[in-house]
Amino acid sequence: MIADDNGIADPFKAVGDSRRRRILDFLAARERTVGEVIEELGLAQPTVLKHLKVLREAGLVNVRRAGRWKLYRTDLNTIKGLEQWAHRFDRFSTQ
Repeated sequence: MIADDNGIADPFKAVGDSRRRRILDFLAARERTVGEVIEELGLAQPTVLKHLKVLREAGLVNVRRAGRWKLYRTDLNTIKGLEQWAHRFDRFSTQ
């Protein structure tokens, strides 16, 4: 788990890895199986499972069971919360 000093899963630390950001992007459109993530991103199954676990623990990904499949999807509420926090810094932009 990627956690802060209080042992709470930290979504900012979770998105610090480029592979996890790629997974989030891929899952944003719709629910996907682990196999779909593996095929799209070309990552090994253990790697994908490890990153999905981190993303789940950070609240960035939801999983639901459909028969024998686990379907993963980006948690838009958490993503929106990160986005709102980041927009607080727009006033410092020097574009």
